[in-house]
Amino acid sequence: MTDRLEGLTAVVTGGSSGMGYETARALARQGARVVITDLNRPSGDLGPLAFVRVDNRDVSAIAAAVRDIEKTSGSVDILVNNAGISGQSLPISQIDETAFDAMFEIHVKGAFFFTQAVVPGMRRKRFGRIVNITSYFVLAGSSSMSHYVGAKAALHGLTRSWALEFAGGGITVNAVA
Repeated sequence: MTDRLEGLTAVVTGGSSGMGYETARALARQGARVVITDLNRPSGDLGPLAFVRVDNRDVSAIAAAVRDIEKTSGSVDILVNNAGISGQSLPISQIDETAFDAMFEIHVKGAFFFTQAVVPGMRRKRFGRIVNITSYFVLAGSSSMSHYVGAKAALHGLTRSWALEFAGGGITVNAVA
């Protein structure tokens, strides 16, 4: 463990498993206070990680979670918008409204409103790091999950816009595909 991120608070959405969980652990190893948000609590010992149950489709739950995190840990310095669901390899003919809406709500709406909730604190500190997890498919496309690719492309577009919007305030925004 190093102290490179000592004193910083990080939030990793969708952090209960997979890439989100490993990202959260890596941030904690660097000394950050890390809160993972997800629908399900990770199995096993969380160690230094804190957990808050949040549905990325619920804007009021997102705002409440960020308020609670800020009360206990101070403003969020690092936000990793990782929450997501798979494309389920469905051709366009099999993607119904429910599947389409879920894809955009979790990937785009959740990231948008988490970012909106943490940016005021970042602006006050004149420091923040936002990382949006997009996908290789934004560049390559896919023949069997256009709703997933569309949602990740929208998140990529938000990344570019936010990078410009927040640049003067010490907040950087990047995407990892």
